[in-house]
Amino acid sequence: MTRRRGSIEQLPDKTWRYRFSYTDATGKRHQPKRAGFPTRKAAEQAMTAHMVAADKTSGVVTTDSTVADFLEAWYQRNTADNTWKATYRQTVRTHIRSYIVPRIGHLTISRLTPATFDAMKADLLTNGKTGTCGVGGLHAKTVRNILSTLHKAFREGVERRELDRHPMDGVKLPKADRSELVTWDDQQVNRFLTYTRDSGDYYYALWRLMFATGMRRGELLGLRWSDVDMITCRIQIRQTVVEINGRGVLSTPKTKAGRRTFTIDTGTRDALAMLANRQDEAAKAVGRWNSDRVATTLVGRPIHPRVFTRRFHAMCDAAGLPRTRVHDARHAAATMALTHGVPIHVVSARLGHEDVSTTLNIYADVLPSHDQHAANIVGDVLRLSSDVAAWTPGRVIRVADELRHDTFETHNDTYTETNGANNGEQERTTERRSTRSDGTARTTTNDVTSGDDGTRTHDPLLAKQVL
Repeated sequence: MTRRRGSIEQLPDKTWRYRFSYTDATGKRHQPKRAGFPTRKAAEQAMTAHMVAADKTSGVVTTDSTVADFLEAWYQRNTADNTWKATYRQTVRTHIRSYIVPRIGHLTISRLTPATFDAMKADLLTNGKTGTCGVGGLHAKTVRNILSTLHKAFREGVERRELDRHPMDGVKLPKADRSELVTWDDQQVNRFLTYTRDSGDYYYALWRLMFATGMRRGELLGLRWSDVDMITCRIQIRQTVVEINGRGVLSTPKTKAGRRTFTIDTGTRDALAMLANRQDEAAKAVGRWNSDRVATTLVGRPIHPRVFTRRFHAMCDAAGLPRTRVHDARHAAATMALTHGVPIHVVSARLGHEDVSTTLNIYADVLPSHDQHAANIVGDVLRLSSDVAAWTPGRVIRVADELRHDTFETHNDTYTETNGANNGEQERTTERRSTRSDGTARTTTNDVTSGDDGTRTHDPLLAKQVL
């Protein structure tokens, strides 16, 4: 049911007038009114037409608005306010134009039901690919992201009181299972770096920095020499390069955790220093240098993200290694750090994750090795406790029938050890002299065998003698 937004009344001269209210894309409230209609019906028709026109141009919608009009108004309002980063703005635009509007854009919001979105979800999963992506269905995570964009738009409509209800209430998003992480191992990483270094690859310092720190592609391409401290081996991440409409554009990290500072090893520092020297020589040759970034071409121009990726794949082929994504170098760096004992919270901070749980979710398959390491440490501690002698000279123990006789025995132990000649075992005879409460003495002997593995056995009855 549409919320009441306007009213119609008859004036003293017997004509009719309407008035209604709406809020434009900037948040300003308007209350237009028109008079002079001969009949009530004529005023109602004019007010409806006026409302529809205002809704399409102002961002104010009703349940009679189409999904396409609603999303367009939502998109224009948020882009006008500059509340979205450029990359997210492009993603939302693609979701709306390529996936949502072609399927449900013609429907009015009042006609939307959970079944509508279930059908849309099924179609995206089976036949969602467009353009150069080929044919077939989209990945479950992509479908989830598309529906999340739609869900966010409707939620904002409810918060702004443009919608009486959320049309997607009760709709389940597809579960995006995390795919198994497959990256290069230590040997493959070292093989790649050795090849690029020995072949004199100009990008070698960038490859080493990428594998040593797990920096994202955009962070590498946006790094400036002013962000690198060669003395303290510290690097600051303050800007990044993103690809928008085929162009590399400077941006800022998406989260506060993305703006970070970390240390690099001296070998990576030295590689960067050599790169700086090569750029200085190139600058003298060309007469100028057009960029302050670390990642540039030999004429001082910033490297485009796609060029960087193509170069990486070319070097993979040249080194005889299987092609992998540039982003997988980030995973390889994290995996190497975790498997070699770097604490999870340190790895998370170096990667720029906002929460340690993100690191745990991504690298859960790597962490069982830590679990085994922890088990081994605890086992070593407990093994030390098992090596402690079972009996301490002069120890006072309660006898088995103490409740009956209320007596105690004081044991004085003497030990005689004999080395076995054949199997390397040791036999130890324990002679125990006990004094009863009545003053009489008793001597008990027990053989304790100690094997090569450090285990011991003894007569448990020795601890509790019956008088």
